[in-house]
Amino acid sequence: MKCFLFILLCAVSTFCGGQELTIKKATDAFDRGKYTISAYLASQVLNAYPKSEKAYFIRSQSNLRMNNLKEAQDDIKSALKLNPLYIEALALNGYILSYQGKYIDARKQFDDILELEKDYSDAYVGIGEIYHLEEKPQYAIQSYLEAISVDPNNVLSYFKLSEIYFEDDNYNTSIEYVNKVIEKQPNLVIALLLRANNYFNLGQYKIALLDLNRLLELNNAHEEALYYRGVANLQLGKFYGAKHDLTKAVSLDENNPFYLHYQGIAQSELGEFSNAILSYNSALKNKYSSLLIYYDRAIAYYNVGRMVDADRDCTKLINSRGLLESENMVYELRGDIRIEMKKPGLGCDDFKIALAKGCSTCESKFEKYCSTLD
Repeated sequence: MKCFLFILLCAVSTFCGGQELTIKKATDAFDRGKYTISAYLASQVLNAYPKSEKAYFIRSQSNLRMNNLKEAQDDIKSALKLNPLYIEALALNGYILSYQGKYIDARKQFDDILELEKDYSDAYVGIGEIYHLEEKPQYAIQSYLEAISVDPNNVLSYFKLSEIYFEDDNYNTSIEYVNKVIEKQPNLVIALLLRANNYFNLGQYKIALLDLNRLLELNNAHEEALYYRGVANLQLGKFYGAKHDLTKAVSLDENNPFYLHYQGIAQSELGEFSNAILSYNSALKNKYSSLLIYYDRAIAYYNVGRMVDADRDCTKLINSRGLLESENMVYELRGDIRIEMKKPGLGCDDFKIALAKGCSTCESKFEKYCSTLD
């Protein structure tokens, strides 16, 4: 009998150790931005131990990151049913309510948390997030700073401040705050991505690549990181690397028009104009909003000899006034197209307009093609 009890106790101990290890792996996957894997590992724990409040919490976090609000809320309700005073779960529930637009309920949830624990800094961060969603950034900043005054080690408050300054195009201040996050959690994927985006928007592409490379070491299938690294490589003239990353991003989300557009640009830069046209067409089928794609597609059409299609895209842009600051380059391209179409009069009209709008290369073209015209 004693032997049986010893074996039973060993089995329970082994299972609990395995459960803790799986939860740790799920948490690590979450930090690395591998939300599908994190949710899967949490589900494994719950299949064997359906009363694991921690597993419900982790799966809820992962679902929230994947914008699965209903699933996130179902899981957090299960966690709170097991432990109504699970304070991290109460806070997460507040966030879920916020993202559902239920701001009154969310505020009440965070106020209730502060009744339980007056110095719980994440509650102040949650209140700040509500203000953020309500587009009241100054109040949000005050709440985030209050969270820091309560707990200077709360990385979430620094991250949220970085995020709000990033949205205000105050990239240097945003970097100052996200640096504090990365100092404490160097492998936190969302922080590495935010800092990379700041450097990207400052035009410091080589520095942005350092964070993007590190991020992709942690999670080699992170779509956004692949996209931004691809675009950064485009800016640096590294077209093969750009094409590789953007093609992989498209393979992960084949309907994302941003990925498709920039994949087309990389293909075009490498002379793969037919493939570029396919990428541009796919982007436009997915209701892509940027009119610049018509200019890029016109260049690809021009290079494969489809002048009528190229002319159509340029004319669409000109009629829409979609590139007001760069109209000279659209008129110049349409001029080139119309010269190829043996319509020198129309082409010269475009060169003349482009010249008036500041085209530096149009003077020689006008001299070459138009000086003999009446």
